[in-house]
Amino acid sequence: MHYSFSTVLMTILASNLLIILITFCFRKEKLMLSIGYKLLAVFLILTLIRFLFPFELPFTKSLYLPEFISIFIFYFRYSFIKRGTLKISLWLIFECVWLIGSLVCLYRHNKSRSRTARYIAVSGRDVTMLEPVKTLLTNICGNKKNPFRVIIIPDLDSPKIFGILSPRILVPDYLDLNSEEFRFVLQHESYHYYHHDLLIKEAVNLLCILYWWNPVCRIFKEQVGLILEMHVDDSLVNSDSTVAKAYMSSLIHILETASGRKNSIPLGLTVAMTCTGEEELVRRFQMLCHKRDKTRIPIFILLLMMVISIYICSYGIILEANYCAQIENDDILFDSYTGFHAVLKKDGTYDLYLNDIFTENLENLDYYPDIPVVTEGE
Repeated sequence: MHYSFSTVLMTILASNLLIILITFCFRKEKLMLSIGYKLLAVFLILTLIRFLFPFELPFTKSLYLPEFISIFIFYFRYSFIKRGTLKISLWLIFECVWLIGSLVCLYRHNKSRSRTARYIAVSGRDVTMLEPVKTLLTNICGNKKNPFRVIIIPDLDSPKIFGILSPRILVPDYLDLNSEEFRFVLQHESYHYYHHDLLIKEAVNLLCILYWWNPVCRIFKEQVGLILEMHVDDSLVNSDSTVAKAYMSSLIHILETASGRKNSIPLGLTVAMTCTGEEELVRRFQMLCHKRDKTRIPIFILLLMMVISIYICSYGIILEANYCAQIENDDILFDSYTGFHAVLKKDGTYDLYLNDIFTENLENLDYYPDIPVVTEGE
């Protein structure tokens, strides 16, 4: 495996292309419900793996970019400041900003999680073992594991579930719910846990932290949240019109009661019952009012193949610059190969250097026929 600028470039292109593809494909509600949560799991796994392994594999083939793009890449990587061992390029600045931004976002995310856990511990009131909560949870979980704690908590705008390993169902203290509405709340949040929605949401958070500079990530995060809610709605109602009416009535009651309420827990750390907003709630109701569709196998296979193809191609093909730009410095114009040399490595590939600065790894020197070559170790 080989790591280089080109492998990082392919990782960025492939990951963001996958994010954009999924974001725009799932603008249709029926498509979103029919295949969204199934394809979403595959997408998240592939995208995270692609980001974590930005390497060139033995079977990877180079695809050389057009000259005008190669010129841009060359100058983007060229060290315009050289002070001893310090060499600064636009690419190095981008890497530093990207890394710092990701670390800041990760720090804020973890800080919010710690604050939320402390707030729940200090302000919450555990009612898990009280009736009717205990009986309702027992009936809802059935033969499944029951890891839940139900916490009554102030300053909350909607019922939520928090905690991947130790799930806590959070219920606002101001809500006056009848037994049916309370059962819907517990069902809804427990379904999120059994569907692994908290884990999916955390994976999305990680992806958006890594690509904090991509504006599409915000839209993607919102769509993932809507997909998760639709999946739970669909599972809970199970095409029963009577249950659907009672369930929608409960959602309306909770949303109306929560209107204008303060919220002390960030939505990004939880999966909430009604925090998607009125417009998104209308879309959820529209889906509940339609007859439940079976998974659209042809469309699912098509989108799945598109996602897998992008993933495989991002490893099978690597985009590389092929233009040795001319550099003008203090009225001295150097020819194309001035300052360049290649190092023949043991695996048969070549490392290209400009003024002893590594630029890229090549399978061959077809685009550099007259460049000086030395063998690795000499």
